[in-house]
Amino acid sequence: IRSHDPSVPLYLHISHAAPHIGGGFVNLQTPEDLIAVNDHIAHSPRRLYAGLVTGLDRSVGHVISALAERELLNNTIVVLISDNGAASTGLNRNFGSNLPLRGTKGTPWEGAVRTTAVIWHAALASKIWPGLFHVTDWMPTLIAAAGGEYNGTIDGINQWNALTKNDTSPRQDVLITTDDLNEYAAFREGNYKLIIGKVEPQQSDYYGMELKKSRLPGFLYENVLLSSDTARVFRETLFINIDLEMAATKRNYSDLYRHINNTDAVTNEGLCIPTNAKGCLYDLSVDPAESKDLWHTHPQFVQHMVLRLRAYWAAINPRHEPTPDPRANPALHDFIWLPWLDNLENVTKPLLAFPNFPLQVSVGELQYLVDFNLNAFKESLTSYVKTSADAFIQNIAKLFSF
Repeated sequence: IRSHDPSVPLYLHISHAAPHIGGGFVNLQTPEDLIAVNDHIAHSPRRLYAGLVTGLDRSVGHVISALAERELLNNTIVVLISDNGAASTGLNRNFGSNLPLRGTKGTPWEGAVRTTAVIWHAALASKIWPGLFHVTDWMPTLIAAAGGEYNGTIDGINQWNALTKNDTSPRQDVLITTDDLNEYAAFREGNYKLIIGKVEPQQSDYYGMELKKSRLPGFLYENVLLSSDTARVFRETLFINIDLEMAATKRNYSDLYRHINNTDAVTNEGLCIPTNAKGCLYDLSVDPAESKDLWHTHPQFVQHMVLRLRAYWAAINPRHEPTPDPRANPALHDFIWLPWLDNLENVTKPLLAFPNFPLQVSVGELQYLVDFNLNAFKESLTSYVKTSADAFIQNIAKLFSF
């Protein structure tokens, strides 16, 4: 940033590797000073992880400070996003909680795939936007924000107007996953979300209730916020003071806030676990915690969404199980994660048999498919007859015209 020519547009993408997954109980190498500032956290492995998050926070502050030094901040859009929810279980768990959302990283549950994001510009009003947004939407959205255009068909949708004008999201659905290795799939259309296949029950619960018992009272995160580099730059450069009361009020507007306050009532008993014989259906507008299965009460939604998932599944390229490559070891690349294959190196893999769809065909689905095709055929036939009739009338009129 400091060496950038301010007359030239700047796109800067920073992907922090730490923290990524957790280190279980002992594997994180957190600097001592970052551990010390988190001594209010009673759980020691979580304290190590929090220290790395503090380092990330400071890194963001350094970026904001550098933009302000070069007088670029007023004309910069800053986006901070997460790739997935917390790894609450497993050997590399970070002891994070996705409450009130269900599940853990590496699953199709909301706790894994629904994350927070922040987009900031000096001219944007502060608000919470509840629209549906997919990671592929960032490219067309930011291109539009910069006044650019893109050609061709892409997966992403331009949501700049929706974000800046507080409009409804133009995105109507999201293909969450078609995982042929783990044999499950998930799809969202509108507020409804469908999960099918074999999802591990051990990764399908609510996690974090037990950690609330070890939380130390009295720590004020507001002090950390106000003393950060970003807050300092906002005060000194943009003359913006962070209003903590307004921030707390806006937090109350969050769709999930009321669910967060009700986590004491969360239970892992009686939850729907998808199998090859039956999946799970949820209305996320009223049940973001995915606790009330609608599979049997909304059969037409199920049949419609399963049919759409079948179409997506038919388009996948079967994957091989990933295998470690010793050439990827960061110790061989100055301890930096880098591409380790030459672009010209030919890596061949044998073709795999196409994986089975992770849901058994039901009588209801077959009937829906028959009805769907019949309706489509009737519409096509009606359109054809109408077009033919119009052409016939025009020809007769020409034949008898004087």
